[in-house]
Amino acid sequence: MTNTLCQEEDATELEAQAGAPATPNLPTVPYTVFSRSTIRLLTALIGTASIFSSLSANIYFPSISALSRSLHTSIQKINLTITLYIVVQAISPALLGGLADNIGRRLIYLISFSVYVFANLGLALQNEYPALLVLRMLQSFGCSAAIAIGFGVAADVAVPVERGGMLGPASIAMNLGTCLGPLLGGLLVKNAGWRWMFWVLLIFGALFLLILSALLPETARSVVGNGEIEAPGWNRPLLPHAKFKTGKSTRQPSNSFGHSSEGLRTRDLCRAANPFRSLRLLLHRDIGLVVWSSAIVYAAYYVIQASMPQILENTYGFNEQEVGLSYLAIGEGVVWRLCERYGLSIIVSSQRCELCTEQPNIKDKFLNSGASYLLATLPLKLLLKQSTVLSTPRALDKGLSLMRL
Repeated sequence: MTNTLCQEEDATELEAQAGAPATPNLPTVPYTVFSRSTIRLLTALIGTASIFSSLSANIYFPSISALSRSLHTSIQKINLTITLYIVVQAISPALLGGLADNIGRRLIYLISFSVYVFANLGLALQNEYPALLVLRMLQSFGCSAAIAIGFGVAADVAVPVERGGMLGPASIAMNLGTCLGPLLGGLLVKNAGWRWMFWVLLIFGALFLLILSALLPETARSVVGNGEIEAPGWNRPLLPHAKFKTGKSTRQPSNSFGHSSEGLRTRDLCRAANPFRSLRLLLHRDIGLVVWSSAIVYAAYYVIQASMPQILENTYGFNEQEVGLSYLAIGEGVVWRLCERYGLSIIVSSQRCELCTEQPNIKDKFLNSGASYLLATLPLKLLLKQSTVLSTPRALDKGLSLMRL
């Protein structure tokens, strides 16, 4: 009987061992080892970086007539610099975003803002239209990828449910540049001349480049993993206290193609920098509809904004400063939409409480956007009449600003 009991105990022990997990004490690998203070620093940096693209695009509008007179060229040619700025604005994120995923966010930030600073220096000194055209394209190339890279930084250090806390300030900064850009441009062109518009952008860009060099840590997971791997060379911040010591791992980082970063091949870099890879996303029906609907509104917004300075100057006799002030209607629309989105109004808040249990109707949102688009663009011919009150064109701007959010 004793042997039987021993055998039963042994069998019970074996069953317990078989049912137990094979590795019960495996350590949990955190998504990121960056501290909360570092994440707050990153949020401030990517938010500030996001303002440069919209600020550089919109600060330019009040200076269109002044540039045309100074460079002895037509308004149509000056408007071409706006068109090419937008074209490069679309290409730059697709080109630099893939590179940032593989060689590091910090390095691409430093390269792009260096291009931006030198482009503004050239714009402030140039005296010929061809130079203005080329340098505006370089200016756009240097600052337009910052938003896409900022989204990558948020994905590196924050899980999906926490990314809104980082991307929200970046979106606010981007819209802030849209609101304040024409105001700042009008003040500078009226009181100091159009060259000072680029000098101010140069000063802001150079200061921010120094801040990035000193404080921005590398976050790309292909370079530092979750932050435990020490970043090489230029991927490290310059200030000693900003070199975030998050681990002592000696593992070699690998890029998304599976190669060591030391042996990153030219073919892989070319593949990462291919801007046409992202176009395949348009083949998905849902993504394609969202992108094209947003593109139509974005195009209409720039068509109206680029034509407003001449209309306001010729029809209403505005100077550059008054033209810049008239763009504040966009800011009104942006603030109103953000207040509605975050429930800052009591009425809106109560409505959101009632609808919070329902599934959002995306189709209705697009129908509402389409109706707003027609209401905002069809009355544009009223702008050409001397008798039209000024509130009419500014109401159109407000309508377009609501659709952009």
